[in-house]
Amino acid sequence: MRIKIKNPSTYISLQEILVVVMFMALGSCFFFMLGGEVSWQSYNALVAEMSKGDVVALLVFKALPFLVLFFVVGILYRLVKRFSPSGKSTPSIRVVEFLPEGVKLEYNKGVLPVFLPYKETHFFLTITAFDMPTKNGHRPVVGSCKISFTQENKNFACEHFSARPLVFIPQLLDERHRFASFTFFVNPKSSYSPRDEEAANKIRTLFQDYIDYGILCPYNKEARYVFLATGIFCLLLIGFPLSFFWFKMPFAFWPVLLITCVPPFIGVWMIFKAVKAIKQAKELERRKKAAQVK
Repeated sequence: MRIKIKNPSTYISLQEILVVVMFMALGSCFFFMLGGEVSWQSYNALVAEMSKGDVVALLVFKALPFLVLFFVVGILYRLVKRFSPSGKSTPSIRVVEFLPEGVKLEYNKGVLPVFLPYKETHFFLTITAFDMPTKNGHRPVVGSCKISFTQENKNFACEHFSARPLVFIPQLLDERHRFASFTFFVNPKSSYSPRDEEAANKIRTLFQDYIDYGILCPYNKEARYVFLATGIFCLLLIGFPLSFFWFKMPFAFWPVLLITCVPPFIGVWMIFKAVKAIKQAKELERRKKAAQVK
């Protein structure tokens, strides 16, 4: 297993890049609507006309340029920090590779790699968790993690961010048996937030179940059946009625035909995801009961 370290303080996700592209497209639309004249007065006149007396819409439009500026400046700051010479002055781990006999750490700044034999190395994994508000409540989210190795009195550590933590961290946990010892922690992003504490407890239980029983079940019972119901809705109540347009619409409207294909595929994907999660939950419960009997 080879991990290319992504520093959380400088990492820019694909979602953020897409948001910047969306902002650029939105700015281009406003530019053409203003007839190429860019000024705060002309923008105010345009948004006043678009809001049509709606105070909330007017405030949103007026705040939009500042939100865009704040978001873009934040990304530019991380880009400068990532590629500036001062940010690269301190040697840091860039690659962690699990080899047959030990773990290899590769550094930047021309520093020679370090090889740590498994039998002489202690592995520590610290995971950050936080609470994310959603439309229907709250859900625990896995943030960045700290990967640490200790050999004698020397410690080697790095911060890493994974865009798919529920796939990455189980792969990392699978390497734990090779080391002299393994310890993992799940800490809340904010120790002052009760919701972050609750999220950390849920994430800790999630990965402890994987360590103890070999099954990762990231969705609770409510979420599993919401996925199933939504998938059935997309497939039966949206997908099938739209499919009748395939035979009535001329081929010239092929973009519309492609759009009508989206709900059935989404429905099948959500049903598959829900059924898989339900089977995982049942198998996890069976293994827990079997362990209690022993």
